[in-house]
Amino acid sequence: MQGRMRLARRAFIAGSIGFVFIGGLHTVVHLIDLAGPELEARFQRLGTIDVSGESVRSWDLFQGISLLMGLFSMTIGLIDLGALRSTGPDQLPPVPVAVANITMLMAIIAVGAAYLGPLQVYGGLFGIACFGVGPATVASNRWFAPRLAAS
Repeated sequence: MQGRMRLARRAFIAGSIGFVFIGGLHTVVHLIDLAGPELEARFQRLGTIDVSGESVRSWDLFQGISLLMGLFSMTIGLIDLGALRSTGPDQLPPVPVAVANITMLMAIIAVGAAYLGPLQVYGGLFGIACFGVGPATVASNRWFAPRLAAS
């Protein structure tokens, strides 16, 4: 059990750091490559978009959504690390947090497959593997331990 617990904690840390890294990378790339005048000119041709009854410039909408995506990803990773730190070093990662991350990663895979491309799908699968070790350990302990003790 000790080896699986250590693996679950390390995998959870890897997934959490992955969120921070991807969010930071996305934000830096946005500020360096995606905030330039060439892309802004292309968005200006789109004009405005009505959002909740307000007319918003498409460029401003893109800027806000893109920056928030990077910042939210970093925040999720930091919250995950804080949640893990709140558990003892001899405890599994918090299963509800892992399940919430897995659910979000399934949505990332779906959006990646439908709109963005294979990198989101691969990243989502990697994240599910990282965050899935803890819940899998809990499930295996509940399922296999009583059966092994009975035999």
